[in-house]
Amino acid sequence: MAPHQLRGPPDPPENRAPEQPLEPSQWFAEAVLATLREPLLVLDANLRLVMANRAFYRAFGGTPEEALGRPLYELHGHLFDSPALRTLLEAILPQNTAFDDFEHSVELPELGHRVLVLNARRLYREAHKTDLILLAVEDVTEKHRAAEAQARLAAIVDGSNDAILSKSLDGTIRTWNAAAERLYGYAAAEAVGRHIGLIVPPERRAELEAILQRVARGERVEALETERIRKDGSRLQVSVSVSPIRDAAGGVVGASAIARDITERTRMDQALRESARLLEDISSASPAVLYTMTVGADRTLVPTWVSRNVMALLGFSADEALDPAWWAGRLHPDDRAEALARSGELLARGSLAHEYRLLRKDGTVVWIRDELRVVRDAAGRPHEVVGAWLDITERHRLEEQFLQAQKMESVGRLAGGVAHDFNNLLTVITATVDLALPGLQEGDPLAADLKEIQQAARRGAALTQHLLAFSRRQVFQPKVVNLNDMLAELEPMMRRLVGEDIKLVTVPGAPLGNVRVDPGQMTQVVMNLVVNSRDAMPQGGTLTLETADADLDEAYAARHVGVTPGPFVMLAVTDTGIGMDEATCQRVFEPFFTTKEPGRGTGLGLSTVYGIVKQSGGNIWVYSEPGVGTTFKIYLPRVTAPVTAAEPQLPPASARGTETVMVVEDDPSLREVARRVLEAAGYTVLTAGTPGEALLSAERFRGPIHLLITDVVMPTMRGPELAERLTQLHPETRVVYTSGYTENAIVHRGELQEGTHFISKPFDAATLTRRVRAVLDRPPA
Repeated sequence: MAPHQLRGPPDPPENRAPEQPLEPSQWFAEAVLATLREPLLVLDANLRLVMANRAFYRAFGGTPEEALGRPLYELHGHLFDSPALRTLLEAILPQNTAFDDFEHSVELPELGHRVLVLNARRLYREAHKTDLILLAVEDVTEKHRAAEAQARLAAIVDGSNDAILSKSLDGTIRTWNAAAERLYGYAAAEAVGRHIGLIVPPERRAELEAILQRVARGERVEALETERIRKDGSRLQVSVSVSPIRDAAGGVVGASAIARDITERTRMDQALRESARLLEDISSASPAVLYTMTVGADRTLVPTWVSRNVMALLGFSADEALDPAWWAGRLHPDDRAEALARSGELLARGSLAHEYRLLRKDGTVVWIRDELRVVRDAAGRPHEVVGAWLDITERHRLEEQFLQAQKMESVGRLAGGVAHDFNNLLTVITATVDLALPGLQEGDPLAADLKEIQQAARRGAALTQHLLAFSRRQVFQPKVVNLNDMLAELEPMMRRLVGEDIKLVTVPGAPLGNVRVDPGQMTQVVMNLVVNSRDAMPQGGTLTLETADADLDEAYAARHVGVTPGPFVMLAVTDTGIGMDEATCQRVFEPFFTTKEPGRGTGLGLSTVYGIVKQSGGNIWVYSEPGVGTTFKIYLPRVTAPVTAAEPQLPPASARGTETVMVVEDDPSLREVARRVLEAAGYTVLTAGTPGEALLSAERFRGPIHLLITDVVMPTMRGPELAERLTQLHPETRVVYTSGYTENAIVHRGELQEGTHFISKPFDAATLTRRVRAVLDRPPA
């Protein structure tokens, strides 16, 4: 067979028209085309399909039966229906032209939007002298999409505010976006191809090598905060994330890095840390404990921060205090419910200040003032609470001291007023009984009744003396004494008083300063405290009396109401008895308050002690604990004067006389009984109910007035003023004052002036007449 008659194996029916015989060269060409993956079409001069390879049908569907012989523009739903394409194809054969890379977009029902690139050539069939057109079709849809994605990515990278760059594993820079140019100062042309060390400080090179090694192992470095160098040499803080770049096989071929400038944030963070440290330092130096709490969705308050000085206030660390359960657990049980309930009030009002007690770690109680403010968010909702605890324990203690002192002062004024009026009544009773008794026969039953009245009046007088001592209105006749000497004189009496079951110990301070007190009253103070301690130790124990010099400073005075700083002498009386609780200690100096069973005490012993100490210019404090014992500490002002010498005892004077005596008393009953007593003793008596009456009577009286007896306190004029004006009329007149108390009257701050004569109410007839006689018989000054 001749060569042109040779034929290869026939093409599959889908590739060509069966009625067209193929020459060996054509068969070979078609066999080659059939193996290509790119869709290929052969068109005749009328642009009808002569042949299509398998790739065409795989790409666009259909069968040869449906496609062969049909115009190109009708294939597959007008796949190639494009006027521009048709014009190009129709020009190929007549003009012997070709075209490349004609881009054709089309919407396919099943494949959607596709982008095709077409290339066409003239194909001449020598055997048949036929011109055909070879049309190659490339579907570049995915390439277009990838290119668009790449363009978008490039735009994102280039438009990013973060520096984005890539580098090889040896550190050579491959890409460099616009943000990297702005951040580091190098243009892309300056940076690409150079080593990344260009922007890394020398001291950070080891860190860089470690990053590259980690990336080479396929690891990712997240948000590493480090330092970089700009082109101008300045440094900046950056947050860098580095990721491996992999090839198609998954191998690591490079690294991408994203860097964000955190210089300002770092500066702000540093400033915030400095501010936080400053706040901590300030809060630690402040007396207030500062704290913050967040407001939860259910309006519960959760602690978020507390200053370190909470340790000094409560004994807990700041970390311990941030436990939400800790806050409620530290509230005093008596204050817990109210304090927690007020959180709702805080959120409603926006601010709150209240006082309550907290328990320290050691269980002791701290009074605090809690001042809180609500911080609201942009919508006006409660967002956070800031608060401050201020320790007001000392203030509370001083307030309690002040209230106690006020109460004692009020009770003292009441007791003094009652005692003054009661003394007047007792004086009338006593003096009247004294006048009545001498006129009765021996054995008269009335005499026994009057003596009983007399005894009762004396007991009442003793009671009023206690009240006057408490109210600091009794007569105060001071002398300079040494407490060591006084205790030594009293020790035998104290030993007999406490009995054999109690060990008495005296610890005299050496040396010990002197004090200015009324010796009789001070003896009463010591004996009352000794008796009180003895009764507190029914099973025996130890009673210790101790003296010492003490210098009380400003700090001590600030903690104790009524104390003036300076030198003092301390007297402490301590027992090992049953002790007292705090509530009892608060009331122990009140008149008539006693913890003893009925019939075993008047409740006036310690109130008497309190009044005498206060009248002496001192202070007394009690320290006690149930089951441990009690200590009373007395502080008396220390003086530099020597101990007062003992006065010689004068023989008793005669009670009778013939002189003229003026009695000025606003109480009619007392005035009348004094007149009767003095007239019975032989004196001429002038009486007046007011100072005005007394001065008028003195002007009219032509004879001498030898003695004026006047009450200290009267409605219109005080006794000393009356005495001064009357002695101008009668210079010969001597003066005797009477009173149940002498507050700022004949004494300065409760002390008798030098040379003043005084009769304390209540008094009986004998006391009155003896004192009158003694004053009249005293030699002129």
